[in-house]
Amino acid sequence: MRQFWMILVAGFVVSAVPGYATDHADRNDNRLSEVAVNSRQWTGLAVSGSGRIFVNFPRWSADVPVSVGELTGNGGIDPFPNSVLNVWKTGDDPREAFVCVQSVYVDREDHLWILDPANPLFGGVVEGGAKLMRVDLKKNEIEAVFGFDAEIAPPASYLNDVRIDTQTETAYITDSGLGAIVVLDIKTGIARRLLDNLPDRQSNATTSQVRRRRLPRW
Repeated sequence: MRQFWMILVAGFVVSAVPGYATDHADRNDNRLSEVAVNSRQWTGLAVSGSGRIFVNFPRWSADVPVSVGELTGNGGIDPFPNSVLNVWKTGDDPREAFVCVQSVYVDREDHLWILDPANPLFGGVVEGGAKLMRVDLKKNEIEAVFGFDAEIAPPASYLNDVRIDTQTETAYITDSGLGAIVVLDIKTGIARRLLDNLPDRQSNATTSQVRRRRLPRW
C-alpha cells in the first residue's frame, strides 16, 4: 500500500510541473497517472523546475539499487549524479559516497538537496558520514557538503527530512531517531540541535561548527 501511494504522489506532482515531457498527459489534465514503479521503497521524491524527477533509496538492506537516482523517460532510474557516489560498503570512506540517503528536496532556486543520515540498516550513524549536500542541477555536480559531527547527529540519530528557506539561507532537518530538529545556517556552516529529547523548547540547545567542503569531481 505504501508503494502504491508513492506512485500516485509522483504522478500528481509530475502532472503539475510546467515543462514536463509533452508525450505525457495533457498539462491541463489533473488526473493521476503512473510515472514509475519499483519493487523497492524510495523515501524521497523531488521534482526540479524543468520537470526532472529524483528519488532516493535508503540503505535499509545490503543490496539497494542506487542511493540517489533520476527517473528516465522509459521508467528507468539512472544513478545521480554518477555511479561512483552511489557505491558504498562498510569500511569505505563515508565522506566520499552516499551511505544511507533518506531524503531529496529541490529548493526555490532549483538546487537539489540530498540528506544522508549515514545510518545504514538502522545500525547507528557511521562516523563522518552524516551530511547534507547541495547539487547544482545545471552542472549535475555537488557544489557544497555540510558534514555533521556526533554532537549534531549522535550515533542513535536518524536525520529524516529537510526543507530549505532560500531567503534566510537556512536548512531545517528533522531527526526521527532521537527526536530533534537541526537548524543549519548555510552561510556560516553552523548547526544547532534543538528540542533534543525534550517536550518543550529550551534555551540550552547545543551548537556546533560543521564541515563545509567540496566533493571531488568524478
